Amino acid sequence: MCNCTSSSRRFHPGTGPLVAPTAWLHPPAAAPRDRALFEYIGATGLTVIGPASGRRYRFERPGAQVGIDARDRGALERLPQLRCLSTA
Repeated sequence: MCNCTSSSRRFHPGTGPLVAPTAWLHPPAAAPRDRALFEYIGATGLTVIGPASGRRYRFERPGAQVGIDARDRGALERLPQLRCLSTA
């Protein structure tokens, strides 16, 4: 039988990681000059992972516009469902 109150299994506040647990999920944003704006022209929605940055880009619906890391621009330009509108 498990003794969940044993001192070896108790949670001790302040002993966890100093970094928020989701910090590794979101790489630092690129500087504004290193971004490009893309529009989704497909029929439903689309999620793309940038091959250079590893960032996740979500286009919720047709016409959705998302700023992307300029390092991912070349790969996203090859997708027929996306159109590059500008670079910032």
